[in-house]
Amino acid sequence: MRCFKQIVLLLTVILAVASCKKETAPTLEPVKAENPYFGSKDGPYSRNFRGRINNSTIPTTGYIKYGSDAAPIDGVWDEVKPSGWGNYVRFDSLNYGTYYVLLKNDSLESGVIVELNQASHHKLDITLPLRKF
Repeated sequence: MRCFKQIVLLLTVILAVASCKKETAPTLEPVKAENPYFGSKDGPYSRNFRGRINNSTIPTTGYIKYGSDAAPIDGVWDEVKPSGWGNYVRFDSLNYGTYYVLLKNDSLESGVIVELNQASHHKLDITLPLRKF
């Protein structure tokens, strides 16, 4: 009889352990930003862009795409500005993020990726060598 009680007790313990469900940790999906590059207006940064050919700056038109590291496929730019006095194109109020800037003059152009973060200077002049396209 004692052996029977021990077997029943052993079976009860085995069933209790076997019936326990193991809790698995929930799988967390990373939050995907709509645009991983961000970039917008209303920030503290400004950039002056000049186009250079043969060691001279020339008038250009500046195109900027916010939150991008390439020219827009659809050809829609966020801002388009002609150069002013001093042959520079100025983009103001830029926020943290990535921007693609293109300078054009007739058959010459040059593009650059600009990344702004907390370590960036608030104002900066950038001169780009223009090439035929």
